[in-house]
Amino acid sequence: MNNKWACVDRLRKYIFFSKINDLTLPPEERYQCLRRGLLLIMLLIAMTPVLITAGLSFYQYRQVLEEDTDNNARWSTASAKQNIETFLEKLRLSISLIADAYTYDELIDQTKLDYVFEKLKLEHRGIVDLSVIGPEGVQRTYSGPFNLVGKVYSDSLWYNKTLARKSYISEVFMGFRNLPHFVVAVSKKMPNSVRGDWVLRASIDTETLDRFISTINPEIVADAFLANHEGVLQSKSSFYGTVNDKIILPDIGLPKNIVLLDESRGNKEVIRAYSSIKDTPWILVLEHPGYS
Repeated sequence: MNNKWACVDRLRKYIFFSKINDLTLPPEERYQCLRRGLLLIMLLIAMTPVLITAGLSFYQYRQVLEEDTDNNARWSTASAKQNIETFLEKLRLSISLIADAYTYDELIDQTKLDYVFEKLKLEHRGIVDLSVIGPEGVQRTYSGPFNLVGKVYSDSLWYNKTLARKSYISEVFMGFRNLPHFVVAVSKKMPNSVRGDWVLRASIDTETLDRFISTINPEIVADAFLANHEGVLQSKSSFYGTVNDKIILPDIGLPKNIVLLDESRGNKEVIRAYSSIKDTPWILVLEHPGYS
């Protein structure tokens, strides 16, 4: 070890002072060599703390940038999640209140259902139709732009989940109308009857979801969309397709809290925020530019 440091010391002396100790050189030239050597040493001594400070400053700046980006991602995701959940909860509550306020016999009267539907549309933008499904699973009355009276829903996933859970918000599907939509439905027991439950259902177009998502600040978020846990898009995406297209999602289940992951789109680094929408089969995905 001593030999190692001795070699380093000799190398240092050779680099800076070899010419100084060369007595064959004129005094002026040896003085210039000494001056340059001392100037170089002083410069290195002066620059060392500057370089250290610059390195530490860059590291701290990088940390602040990452924290700021993560905070923006969490805030925008939480805000969008709350807006969607509030809309859906208000709509579910309205459907439930209608089912409580009117009897099954009243709502299978077409005039009465049309009246209720017009009132509901004034309160909730995006509702396409309102319908009553009897305990046998057959649509008894329908108010809206399609001819769906008499359609059988007894084998439909949304119908059976509504009966099991008393209220249900479905995935986006095509259905008899062959257009993407989702339903908010509630079930009620038939009075003085053992025939089972009847269902009041409202259908909502997917453009309603797109309108909520479009309110997210585009300067913060590069893309925002909804998908189910299988990766099927429930709303359109700027980069990954439109409704019912399928994408690959990480194996995160249905996260109640916001999950941030560093991922990539092509050759671009991005940060994706994931969070499930309460009481739905949906995951909200927001894509932010990566750290830069």
